[in-house]
Amino acid sequence: MTAISRDGPEALEDRPSAPSRVWNRIGQDIRNQIVEMALAYSELSPRELAVRFTNEKRYFLSEATVYRLLKAHDLITSPTYIVIEAADQFHTKTSPFCTPISPLKGSRFDAV
Repeated sequence: MTAISRDGPEALEDRPSAPSRVWNRIGQDIRNQIVEMALAYSELSPRELAVRFTNEKRYFLSEATVYRLLKAHDLITSPTYIVIEAADQFHTKTSPFCTPISPLKGSRFDAV
C-alpha cells in the first residue's frame, strides 16, 4: 500500500525532515532537578554541580550541559574581578644620579 492510497492527496504535502524529538535531549524533569540543585547550592560552580548531580542522582551530566542550562535560566554569575589601580608614584624612590653597577665588579670573577 502506498502513502497516497493510504493517506490521500495530503500525503504529498511537504513535511519537515527533522525528527520530532532529539535523541540526546535531557528531559524536563532532569532539567528542573538541576535548577533546584543550583538554587540550593548557589556557591557551587557548574563543574561542581555536575559532579554532585552525578553522584547523588546517578545521572551523568557534563559541565557544559549544566553551564548551558544555568545560563538559560539566568543563574550564571560573572566572576568577581579585582581591579588594581596604578599608583601616581613608585613606592621606592631612586636617585636620578644612580650609576649602573657591573654584576662582576668586585666579585671573584674579576680579571686578575
